[in-house]
Parts: sequence; structure tokens; C-alpha cells
Amino acid sequence: MKRELFDEIFDREIAPFIEEMLEYAPFIEKRNLAPCKREIFNEYSKLRVIYRRQVYNSDAEILDRHKVASCMCGAFLTVPVFHKGHLLEAMKQHGEPVESFLYYASEFAAFYAANKFLSFYMLCEVDNARGIDSEERRLRKERIVERFPMMPPASKVKGMRGTWSGILFNLSQIRGEERLGIEHYDLYAYATIFFMLEAYFNQKTVLMEKGHGFK
Repeated sequence: MKRELFDEIFDREIAPFIEEMLEYAPFIEKRNLAPCKREIFNEYSKLRVIYRRQVYNSDAEILDRHKVASCMCGAFLTVPVFHKGHLLEAMKQHGEPVESFLYYASEFAAFYAANKFLSFYMLCEVDNARGIDSEERRLRKERIVERFPMMPPASKVKGMRGTWSGILFNLSQIRGEERLGIEHYDLYAYATIFFMLEAYFNQKTVLMEKGHGFK
């Protein structure tokens, strides 16, 4: 992914989402997004090189969109877009529980961003698909924009509230001393997770097309 495309998607999709999160989380502080954006892209570029060298033993091999999403998720985790100091202080003072997506605000932003970048490639695939008319193309793109990702159901675990909560908790555990250790973030496992999210979405889309709808 070129820097120009990264900036475009960040400004159009990620930055507004960050601002929206601030409306629901008054104790979360946004970091300066201009340097964050630059640092995130630099980290993404580093992770992409690591992935290509470790998997393909080559710097030239092109990564598929699920591997790109995994590298992007790792980059956003390395360079968090939120400070949580005021949130943690408010929790200590008032003792009130908060929604997991607020406590894991930076992890939520990282996972959201990775899926947005993945969905961009999914939309490009629809644009280039053959054998479908313009109306079907429009509907497929509309579903991706409005509904992706769809999270599969999760078994109930104490302290967890569904698949989103479980993933955000797991992402939060890779951080140590405010740094992302590559040994703690499994690029390959998360590439598989993003692949499975797309496969699950496609499966549900087929069911909807057959009249079963989304559940």
C-alpha cells in the first residue's frame, strides 16, 4: 500500500471514527493524529518487510489483503491513537465500570482500522469482478460498507461480552511497557483471523441473497 492511499483511507475512514469515539468517551484523550499517521505508516512498512522476509524470504513478494490487514493492525497497536490516563483516573475515582471498547480504545481503533483497510481491497475486488451487472455490484459494495465485519457468535466467558470483547482483550495483552513486541503480536494468526472474518461475511452474504437474511 502506497503512502498516498494510506493517507486517503486514514483521513476518510479512520480519523472520523476516532472523533466519533471521543463523543462516547469523554475521559479518553486523542493523540495528535498528524504524527500518529506518519508513525503508523512507518510501522506498517516495517511489519510488512518482516512478514515478507519471514514467510517468503523475499522483499519483493506482494502480501495479500489479509496479511496487509494484520500488519496494519500491528502498526496501530504500536502507535496508539488514544491516551487513557484520564479514563483510568476516572475509574479509580468513581469506581464505575466502562464498556470494553472504551477501556480498549486504542485496540478497538487498531482492529477497526485493519478491517477498514481490508474492506477497501474487498471493494476493489467487487469493482473488478466479471459477470455481474451494475446493480449487483452496487449491492455487494453497499453490504461491505455497511456490514463488514460481521463477528461470529462466541461462547460466553466470564468478563467477556462477545467476539469483539474477546479480540480486544487479546490485543491489549500484547503490549508491555508501552511498546509492541513483535514476539507478542502474531502477524500470521491475525492474518488468518482477518481471512476468516471475510469468509464468514461472504457466507452470511450468500445466505442473505438466498432469502435467509442476516442474524
